[in-house]
This record gives sequence, structure tokens and C-alpha cells, in this order.
Amino acid sequence: MVFVQERKEQALKDGVFPSTLVVKLGGSALAEVSDSWFAALARLARAGVRLVLVHGGGKAIDTWLEALGGTPKSIGGLRVTDESTIPLVEMVLSGLVNKELVRHLARFGISAVGLSGADGELLKVRRHPNPNLGRVGHVVRVSLAPLEALWAAGFVPVLSPVSVGEDGEAYNVNADEAAGAIAEALGAPVVLATDVPGILAAGRLLSELTPEDVRALGASGVLKGGMLPKVEAALRALAGGAPWAVILSGRDPDALTALLAGEAVGTRILPEAVCSEPPYPKAGEGR
Repeated sequence: MVFVQERKEQALKDGVFPSTLVVKLGGSALAEVSDSWFAALARLARAGVRLVLVHGGGKAIDTWLEALGGTPKSIGGLRVTDESTIPLVEMVLSGLVNKELVRHLARFGISAVGLSGADGELLKVRRHPNPNLGRVGHVVRVSLAPLEALWAAGFVPVLSPVSVGEDGEAYNVNADEAAGAIAEALGAPVVLATDVPGILAAGRLLSELTPEDVRALGASGVLKGGMLPKVEAALRALAGGAPWAVILSGRDPDALTALLAGEAVGTRILPEAVCSEPPYPKAGEGR
């Protein structure tokens, strides 16, 4: 489906990019994201776009946890992180995965600095209200100072979502939520890479949605599991003034390049006032 926001499409064409962009990559990015993604990120960095890369690391955590005799658990798309698991989560995310991604970016000419949400108290969190999740945090404050310092020095921040709680302890934060919170604070668009083409309903890709559409899909049960924190992140970014948020496939080698060229790719979530009519029946309606 062709997007109705021609001026926003045109802004992404011919090397005219957003001034700031938040990109969330899955924890298995180096295994699943093709080099064309990193080449596109390098193009953005050379064009002067203030990039923030936020990464997860679920598969790596699972591998290490199982090797130590643990069992991965999740609730509503969020990882259960008990007191014995949080040190492992921090080591894998803020150490292994973060530095591997920084090294890989360097191969594409991107000068990156890896940090976590705890550095400079970039992400301050409150313990999630569901006690069964354990040491999982919800972002309540974002400090942009560390990002601005790195941008001023010519570096691309690469962020592990492990953050600091109001009690000074480490908390695991879903990477989608971390990306959405940063995009909200910046008022910047956010790209959320996942392992599916976007939001699907009855096997059909929904190319353009409003926040109201997203909430209707959630109420109807279409959104579940790992997609829930992604749509919540997108809505949070829009609430902060972001012009758009996109959920797309990190496995598609051309997805990011196509997005930057203004092509219809993934699911774009737009503010209510600028979105076209939804390309699918409303929840409960036929067609």
C-alpha cells in the first residue's frame, strides 16, 4: 500500500534523512541482520544523522542460561529476571553482545561507543508492577546528556538496555521499551526490527496504522507475545512527538534501505491526524 504522507516519504528520499533516528536491533542482529543493514546505518552516520542503536540479546542470554542449568521464562513478551539471573543478563547484554556489535559497526566505518542504560543514568527505571517478572524495570526517566556528549564527539551510541533502578540496582529492560523511551525523549522516529515483516492480521501485513488502530488490535487479541512491547514502544515514541514509528523485519536485507528510500515496508504507525484510513477492517467488522 502506498503511504499517504508524501512529504514524509520525500524527506526520506535522495539522502534527505531525519536528523535523529532510534534503531532497535534484535540480540541476534549479527547473525540475522545482513550487511546491507549496517551499510545503510553507515550511510546515515555519514550524512550526519544522530543515530542511537539499541539492542537486545535474548538468544545469547538463553544460551548462557541453559548452559548454566537455568530455564528461560517470559511473561507477556518480557523476560523473567530473578536475583540470580540479573548478573548473567548484564554480563551478556552489556558485555558480550554490546561489544560484538560495536566491533562489527567499526568494519563499516561507524565509530561507535557501547554503553548501557546505567551509564550516566541514561535510563532510570522503576521495578515492573508484576512481581513475577523479578528484576525487570519500566523506564521512568531518560537522561539525554550521555547521548549528546557522544554525538558531539562524533560517536554513535550503542545501548544495552540494562539500566539502573531507583534503588541503585541493575534492572533488565526490554530493548523495545528502551528504544521507545529514548525516541519519546528525543521526539525522534524509531525503527523496531523484529523477525516478522511487521504487524500481521490473518496473515496479512498491516502497512499503516494509527494509535487507535493499534489499541483495537490489542483489545481483539491480534497483538500478543513479543509484539506487545514493540507496539507499546511505538506508541510511546509517538506520544513524545515522533513523526512515525516502524516495525519491520530485521531478516529482510533490503528493509532498512527501502524504508530510507520512502518505500512502503513493514508496519508504519503514524499520529492520528496524518494517517490514512486503515487498510483492514476494524476489530469486529467484516469486509
